[in-house]
Amino acid sequence: MSGNIFDKTELEPDFWVNSNISAKQVNQLQAKLGCISDCHKTFTKPDGSKIKGRGWCKAGCWLETAAKVATAVAAVIIGTK
Repeated sequence: MSGNIFDKTELEPDFWVNSNISAKQVNQLQAKLGCISDCHKTFTKPDGSKIKGRGWCKAGCWLETAAKVATAVAAVIIGTK
């Protein structure tokens, strides 16, 4: 992979080949799971039924992830020009 992607994102050179993830990556995964978990806690009734808005909440979590991926892709595209 181009060095530019590593310079412009939080990815590390061994991102694709190293099965051991760093503490930083663990924290990022926990934050993602925390966002979705918070959506479930906030938008679920005590009986387990959904409260309107849970889907939009989870969509917001995924939108944040998509924005980070788009940033990484843009860094690669810009770096190759």
